[in-house]
Amino acid sequence: MKKFLCGFLCVLPLMAADVIKEGFYKSLGFGLGYYYYGEWDQAGAPFMHTDEALFGIVGNVGYTKNGFKAEVLADANFVVGLYTGGVLDSSDPDLIGKPLKQPTSATIYHGELKVGYNLLEFLNVSNATLYAQAGVGYRFYRDGFLSMVRHQGYLYVPFEIEGEVRLKQNLGLQYMLGYNYLVFGDHKSLASQWHFSEDLIVKQDSGFGLKSFVGLSFKTKSENINTIRLVYEFWSIAASPSSAFATSSVTGSSGYLYEPRNKTHTITLQYLYSF
Repeated sequence: MKKFLCGFLCVLPLMAADVIKEGFYKSLGFGLGYYYYGEWDQAGAPFMHTDEALFGIVGNVGYTKNGFKAEVLADANFVVGLYTGGVLDSSDPDLIGKPLKQPTSATIYHGELKVGYNLLEFLNVSNATLYAQAGVGYRFYRDGFLSMVRHQGYLYVPFEIEGEVRLKQNLGLQYMLGYNYLVFGDHKSLASQWHFSEDLIVKQDSGFGLKSFVGLSFKTKSENINTIRLVYEFWSIAASPSSAFATSSVTGSSGYLYEPRNKTHTITLQYLYSF
């Protein structure tokens, strides 16, 4: 009986939650950060950008076994801040292109499904993981301040290295570095709402993205594993081909519409609760 009790007590730490993901796991959290979006004209000169605060929620659910991992993650973000550029929509032709600063906002969503394999599995390393993983993801952006409907979506394949290191029994290090291969991108701006004779609906699928994070996971008094991490995301998207030939009812000028080259930088501090 004493031997049984001793053996049971010895395996209790192994049955408790671990700072390294094992079996089924799930978490939900929030993020606060900074969002930058900028556009460049055909000559390569910047002509507008936004600086915005980001507020978001993020969650994931996954399963690991025998070195293999499958995971689904999603987030929803609201950004609000300042637009710096020129006047684009006005019934007064003399104001078009004049310098302008005004509030702006948008919503941004991500969804990803990834599978991976722990490269340290064959080495029987128990205090660290190093997953090579890939999958499919989608990013959707919708402008929330303009009087014109404007949104864009990117379908991409993430290629990532993600790992964990147990620093202590109740403390772990997490990190990830990834490249997002852009498969398909589309852009829609209802320019007819801004006095143009045609809308801008065009593919914009030349570009790439990067994403990384580093953070700490720690065990709470209730034996849950919570995580705090710093996340960086970058996108560089080339200009779209020219779309329909359109005429402005305000200025009377005509030309082919297109969506300019753009870059995005996002820095977010996230806190996730396991449950």
